[in-house]
Amino acid sequence: KEKNSQVHLLVNLEEREHYVIDLRASYSTDDKASGSLTITDLNLFGYGKRLVAKGTLGFDLRRGELSYIDPHIFGSKTEMILGAYIQDEDRPSFNVADYGGSISFLREFGRKISLLVQYNLIRTIFRGGTPNPDEETEDRTLPHATLSLNYDSRDYFADPRTGLYGLGSVDYFHSFFGTGADFVKMRGQVAYYLSPTRRFTFVNSLRLAGIVPLKNSTVVPRSELLFIGGDYSIRGFNQDEAGALDTSGTPIGQTMTLLFNSELQFRVKGPIKLAAFFDTASSSLGPAFNLSTLRHSAGAGLRYITPVGPIRFDYGFILDPLPGEGLGRFHFTFGYAF
Repeated sequence: KEKNSQVHLLVNLEEREHYVIDLRASYSTDDKASGSLTITDLNLFGYGKRLVAKGTLGFDLRRGELSYIDPHIFGSKTEMILGAYIQDEDRPSFNVADYGGSISFLREFGRKISLLVQYNLIRTIFRGGTPNPDEETEDRTLPHATLSLNYDSRDYFADPRTGLYGLGSVDYFHSFFGTGADFVKMRGQVAYYLSPTRRFTFVNSLRLAGIVPLKNSTVVPRSELLFIGGDYSIRGFNQDEAGALDTSGTPIGQTMTLLFNSELQFRVKGPIKLAAFFDTASSSLGPAFNLSTLRHSAGAGLRYITPVGPIRFDYGFILDPLPGEGLGRFHFTFGYAF
């Protein structure tokens, strides 16, 4: 019967839920406790577009955002995202409020490669906590364009065992009606996953970032400077405190950073993993990397793998402690360090 020229097929279709409500809670040693509520309309006005409203409330971050998503702009394979947000954030070296909007275009080329083009207009207001009180009164309107290319051949996002991950991005910040700053921020990362046996996975990651002023008079806002140290950087250090500090112990943002992480993971049983790691990082004011500023840490950790990533317990020991620094630090967070 399968060779018949006509085959009658009965298909039952059921529309998915129109609205989705997502509640989340998280905790990490750097970001502390936070929770979020996301409400998504999956079929706005019946046109197949999405509208997402999200609110986040935490000890260090308060944020509200609204996004409109067209998954096939003008019938193409390109996704368009219009977004607006307002947030309030506390960092070790500054407290800042931001608000702004963006338009983004995302295109996937097969399963492994994606390209993102984005334009942002952001207004930054320093609320205090900075060593320079003048920053609280200066205009920090920061329009910038972003070009980002992503490559991902990992076998599984939540618990990768093999594959390569690469990311490169360029942000061009420019003046806007006499406000803003002219500089370029560049970031790159390469991570390689290798599993010689079923139980062992070896991971190496290299991250580079740099800021290049385009004018001699350019002053890069503190919120855009680069910092190292913490849960997702060089473990064993407090957040942002592995780099240069001023006389009061406040982190000083830099314009060049280098970060290398190496980790050996051992699968004990089921979702339980053990890990041993080595981290090293450098930060400087450029224009080249200053290897004399390298800091090193090593340690061990426990992982509980969930379908969307690991719950992570790490203790990092500082291998080159400076006067006044402790032995190391415990890190508890969700997601991989790199």
